[in-house]
Amino acid sequence: MQPQPLRLAWRQAGRQLRRFAVLLLFVVALIAPTLASGSVLPSATSASGQVNAHSAVRIEPAPAENAPGPVVKVGLHVRNIYDLSLVDQSFLAEGWYWLDWGPDVEVILKRQRIEPRDIVELANEIELGQYSSQEISPASQVLSKPGRYGITVRFSGKFYLNDIPQRYAPFDPQRLSIQVEVKAESLAIGRQALRLEPAIPADQIAGEQVDLGGYELDRVSWERSQLVYPEAFLPQGKFSRVSAVFLYGKNEWAMFLKWIFPVLIVMAIVIVSPSIEGVLGDIRLAIPPSALLTLVVMQDTFKNSFPPAPYLTYLDELYVYSYIICLAIFLLFLVGTNLIARAGEDQREAITHRVNRIDAVVQVSTLMGFVVVGLVGWFT
Repeated sequence: MQPQPLRLAWRQAGRQLRRFAVLLLFVVALIAPTLASGSVLPSATSASGQVNAHSAVRIEPAPAENAPGPVVKVGLHVRNIYDLSLVDQSFLAEGWYWLDWGPDVEVILKRQRIEPRDIVELANEIELGQYSSQEISPASQVLSKPGRYGITVRFSGKFYLNDIPQRYAPFDPQRLSIQVEVKAESLAIGRQALRLEPAIPADQIAGEQVDLGGYELDRVSWERSQLVYPEAFLPQGKFSRVSAVFLYGKNEWAMFLKWIFPVLIVMAIVIVSPSIEGVLGDIRLAIPPSALLTLVVMQDTFKNSFPPAPYLTYLDELYVYSYIICLAIFLLFLVGTNLIARAGEDQREAITHRVNRIDAVVQVSTLMGFVVVGLVGWFT
């Protein structure tokens, strides 16, 4: 039989480790689904048609292409897209756009003394003084069809990205658009409000230099809409808009190796560390803090590649859960090391055996929790 002091110490150590293991499992069970569910960013355009929840401007569907009213056909060819910066929410592009209209629109332009260059503008172009450049060709030189009028503009500028999805970062596709919108207010009010319509198929928009490093161009499309401003600002004004949309997808394998794989390697070291014998307390205690510092640096590098998001991204969820695991395993090592250090020589072997058993339970639990966070976070 074991001596009475040994049995009491063994039971005390077992109770402390069991309590800690139960608490750790409870935290894992509580945190894992919460992190996995995440926060979903609402769409940039809500069901009510507003740009966002607090915007007074509404985006409405465009009228049908065969609807009555003056029409201006819009063509666009983007030669270059480059210098995409998700942090600054911008990209640079250059190319040509052209307008084509009939006699009815020409009568409106002459009556209101509107120059062809003032019919439309690039709505999401920013920093005009630094980046914007437009060269206009003579109006009647481009289109030779009888009874038609036109203008061609070569543009180069910096364009704003209003919505950068990050819920599944770093795997989210990115949506770049160049928006052509009616500029003159008098061309957006009443019966003479112009309606913009695409002049060419979407597959003719992209030029030869629209590839972006780290991305693959999946699709190019046209989108038609109209903007409605507040009544107090512009009564009954509806500004027609056509947008050329470039949808870029990411190379999932490259993103996995760049952002996810390092996290998995660090966490594999942390989760395997309880396999080190409990008597090697100094070595065990050094692993979780080192891993925690590494994770902080890695997450900071990741966050510097994206703009701030008001929700947890997929990779953020993995990082947060990894922080919890590092702290939990560090506390586990701390309790186990203290128990072994305080035990007498005749008690140390039994306590070490119990510490190793509890370590194995925590090891399996944290690994299962990591899998739950990864899978549920992705599929929800």
